Amino acid sequence: IVELAEGAAKEPFDFQAPDYSDLSAAVAKAGEKDMRAAFAIGDKQERTSAVSAARAVIMDALTEEQQADVNLGSAMKGLEAGILRGDVVKTGKRIDGRAT
Repeated sequence: IVELAEGAAKEPFDFQAPDYSDLSAAVAKAGEKDMRAAFAIGDKQERTSAVSAARAVIMDALTEEQQADVNLGSAMKGLEAGILRGDVVKTGKRIDGRAT
């Protein structure tokens, strides 16, 4: 077993997670207000439409380089998650109005 483990072992490598904090800041600056307003809507269909509109506003505010960034989806999801989780912590209610 030791021989098998030694044969299958790989050399460790240094992994650096991508830093897209500048992109996240640009996304938040461009649409945090609209996204918060969208998530405050109680009706699911209206909320979904408002979130889509907020995403479009964010995309319009970003540069072409920022729009082409592979981490844009992660930055958008991070903004959404931060808003939703923050509201749950502050108010104790989920997006659909149920208590936690």
